[in-house]
Amino acid sequence: MSEPVGTSSRLLVVKREPRIPCERAWELVQRLGSAIRRIVRQRAVLALVGVWLTILVGVVGAFTTAAFEATVVDIADGDTLTVLREDRTQVRVRLHGIDAPENGQPFWVKAKAFTSELAHRKVVRVEPTDLDHDGHMVAYVRLPHGRTLNHELVRVGLAWWRRIRWYAPHDAALEHLEAGARGAGRGLWADLRPVPPWWWRAPVGATTTRQAAPRWLLQVSPGATDPGEVAGMGLLQEWPVVHAYDTPKACERARDKRLNRAERVTRCVPAP
Repeated sequence: MSEPVGTSSRLLVVKREPRIPCERAWELVQRLGSAIRRIVRQRAVLALVGVWLTILVGVVGAFTTAAFEATVVDIADGDTLTVLREDRTQVRVRLHGIDAPENGQPFWVKAKAFTSELAHRKVVRVEPTDLDHDGHMVAYVRLPHGRTLNHELVRVGLAWWRRIRWYAPHDAALEHLEAGARGAGRGLWADLRPVPPWWWRAPVGATTTRQAAPRWLLQVSPGATDPGEVAGMGLLQEWPVVHAYDTPKACERARDKRLNRAERVTRCVPAP
């Protein structure tokens, strides 16, 4: 189509002002600063990762499941002792799968004396299994005559078998030895209701007294959040005890609080 008479096409051209040299220099400085900050952050992250890897390697390297022989140089209580290795390093060892009476409990003195009689100043074989929450070695301790210190304490009724999930729930030997000691009324099983050490260590306020065994236990599911998932779990030892109470009302109040916080499934059961 022809253009109307008296009109003409015009091309609008916008000319960009040339940049002043100092503005270009400032932009380059800003870009360089951003690049340096990114490099510094990356190096800081890499340095932090390196530190954690060094710590992890040190912890893993310090612990080994290889058995070793050592001399028992100290007895803290029935299930905790210190051994001296051939390289002259001392290692604190907690006996795997059992729990002896705490200081202040009945039979604490007897349990400590029994362990001292069997192991003190003797060369034993330590067979590590893992580390406890304090970083101490957990192990079986084999005595010079071939018996196992862990088993001997349970056999004479001076320690409990820790049957819950993360201790030794499938140790048939400990189960058999505890049943025999309980049936014969040996050691702490001479009491009608002996107080387990894990109740004795319960937080202050969980029970009105530590001298009598609590009557109600608040247990938490090992992992289930839906009651339907744990319908078949009827064994007491399969559910860790988180608190102990003297009355069912106090136990149910604690259970309701956990329920309101949408935590794992819990239940209140009478103490055995």
